[in-house]
Amino acid sequence: MRYYILITTFLFWTVPSSAEPLEAFKARIESAYQSSAKEQAVKALFYQKDLNDEDITLLQRTVKQISNQEQANVNFLPVPEDTNLIAVVNGFEYRPNLEVIGFVDIGDNGMGGTTKIPYGKASDGKYYFTATTKKLVNPDAGPDKLIQIIVVGQGDPSVTFEGWCDILLSNNETEHKKLDDQGVGNQTLIVRGQKIEKCQITNTSDKGSVSLRLLSDDDVLFEQRVKAPDNTISYP
Repeated sequence: MRYYILITTFLFWTVPSSAEPLEAFKARIESAYQSSAKEQAVKALFYQKDLNDEDITLLQRTVKQISNQEQANVNFLPVPEDTNLIAVVNGFEYRPNLEVIGFVDIGDNGMGGTTKIPYGKASDGKYYFTATTKKLVNPDAGPDKLIQIIVVGQGDPSVTFEGWCDILLSNNETEHKKLDDQGVGNQTLIVRGQKIEKCQITNTSDKGSVSLRLLSDDDVLFEQRVKAPDNTISYP
């Protein structure tokens, strides 16, 4: 009998009895934004286990920024397709400290948009905003370049095109960026990375012309325009 009691007591303390309802998380968020100590209350919404000093500094900046909103009008959103939740900058990798299962939209940010924060569920069964961890993954990486990819189609009606560019990141991995006409015949993409490895653009409307311009830290690497029936640009 004593053995049975010890086992059940141990399980009671180590396994959450039930997961937190999403509505309870919503109530916690709204309560934090109504708190007289708002920054402290908002910070408590983030999952903070195993953060180092630099991670905590990143978190403090985020908390200060999102605490400026007067109140939270909470909506839960799914993770959009093709969302990249890992950033690589100057040899460092930034990633969420929980598996992201969605975004919390907390409402108007005063800049013509809304604030969206990734969230996940921790082992205690509760939902939390995810904090960001910073990890050195390539100590030999040089500073990232500001890379600009500019594609312009000329024609009436608007030219349609599709294509891609491969960007070498500072963790020595390649990021594949898709390009298309955006419904208006052009697209400008600005990213950070080590260099542009390859690009290809194809005019899919078989009329008009399309151009590709590539810049790295304001230096023009490549510029070319083709006119139908020549429809494809390749770099290098």
